Amino acid sequence: MLSTFRRHRLALCAAAAAAIALGLPAGAAAPKPGLHISDPVGDANGINDQGTGLPVPSASTSPASLSGADITSIDLRTEFVGKGKRRTTSGFDVTLKLNAPLQKGVLITVTMNSSASCGGSNVIQLGYGTSSLAVCQGPSGSTTETKVGSYAASADGKSVTWFIGPIFKPGTKITNVAASTSVFVLGVFDEAASNGIFTYGK
Repeated sequence: MLSTFRRHRLALCAAAAAAIALGLPAGAAAPKPGLHISDPVGDANGINDQGTGLPVPSASTSPASLSGADITSIDLRTEFVGKGKRRTTSGFDVTLKLNAPLQKGVLITVTMNSSASCGGSNVIQLGYGTSSLAVCQGPSGSTTETKVGSYAASADGKSVTWFIGPIFKPGTKITNVAASTSVFVLGVFDEAASNGIFTYGK
């Protein structure tokens, strides 16, 4: 019979071997599934690529920043139901976090492209604030939209989550995720974007 000390050493060795197989440092946690986008805190100043065509800078201009329009992160994650062989996809969530509760009058907009057609196009548009929606845009030249989910803000008002229904098959790719906060007349305050790929079902 193995001693407690030896069993502990074997467990550590097994964990280290698994980490090496995954290309991770021993003791490191495996990456979280989904796509995770970070944006600098304190850059909601209305000049970071807002209409200038310049790259979004990774710099804070606080205190010259509107905290209630300051995007800090965007997370896309597949939702599942059931367990084992009965585990199936049930849609995916898109959660956008702000540096402070959403400022009154601010509109959050998120767009992304899907590898599979959705509503006659490959563009998903999400919104919250002065206009709240979760739709797939219609074909080019069309004003029709297809509702694909729902949305809700957190209790503290610092994040919004859109719940997208199971409209895609597992393996569908979501790309070109881009988000912005804006105020009518004043324009865009903050932007965040990623060229990363979210694979639905993983």
